[in-house]
Amino acid sequence: MGENTPQAKVIVSRKRLESIQGHFHKDWDFQAVKTGDTVSLGETAMAFVEAPMPHGPDSMLTYLSGRNLLMPNDAFGQHYATAFRFNDREELYHEAFKYYANILTPFSPWSRKRSTKSSRWVWRS
Repeated sequence: MGENTPQAKVIVSRKRLESIQGHFHKDWDFQAVKTGDTVSLGETAMAFVEAPMPHGPDSMLTYLSGRNLLMPNDAFGQHYATAFRFNDREELYHEAFKYYANILTPFSPWSRKRSTKSSRWVWRS
């Protein structure tokens, strides 16, 4: 990444900033963000919600304003890779449902609370 795009800024959660250089051993341009921070991309902006979950303490949700696009990391159980372009396939739905049911169901109250918290300020666009 850094070699191919040396001008890029790597945006990470505050928690990830504590360990990312230990993973990649690179001195990239890091910017730590927290809940409520935004980063302008010109016509749009990214807004962030820290979302520490069972998957990892450094997770965060990213909302792209102007496009109404939520990038939820794995907050809702989409922990499955496929070669298909769209998620309207039965296989993908079944795997996401199974993952959520088996792994994330105990954390449903947390997910509901985090979604409610983020919707108070993120969905203003």
